[in-house]
Amino acid sequence: MVMIVKLKHVDELAGGRKRFRRRWPKDVGKALGESFMQKPMKAREGAALVSEHAAFMNIFKATVEAYRRSDEERARMSPRQLWKEAEAEAERLTSDIVGDVEAAKDALAEEAQCNEDPLLYRAIKTPEAETPKPTLADAFTPRAANRSSTSAVLNAKRW
Repeated sequence: MVMIVKLKHVDELAGGRKRFRRRWPKDVGKALGESFMQKPMKAREGAALVSEHAAFMNIFKATVEAYRRSDEERARMSPRQLWKEAEAEAERLTSDIVGDVEAAKDALAEEAQCNEDPLLYRAIKTPEAETPKPTLADAFTPRAANRSSTSAVLNAKRW
């Protein structure tokens, strides 16, 4: 039995080579100065192709989210918060990898390096790297998630 799967945003080029090509949203495309994300794919078939496709889809989503985040919001983040965000992004990008994990991680790291994101590159290549030490900026950062859980605990103790 044969099953054929059509992957979205994958074109076949001459010689059987594959290419990932997806249009950027207009606001992101303006910021990047290009209309499409186009990347040649190393794999030509099988699980490796699906894995590489998932990696490129994750890169696309991460790039869109990063460009839509305001510069002010990013400037207010401490180095520790930026690292935690990069770690979470690296985990999200690498969690869907099926097949050749190292090759997919290398492709992700290469793309992060091309996008000039050294924290994401480091988080992908060395996930066991040390988290930056807390700074005063971390002490004054509001933690909405922690507040709600803390207030729930305090309310529970009152009753």
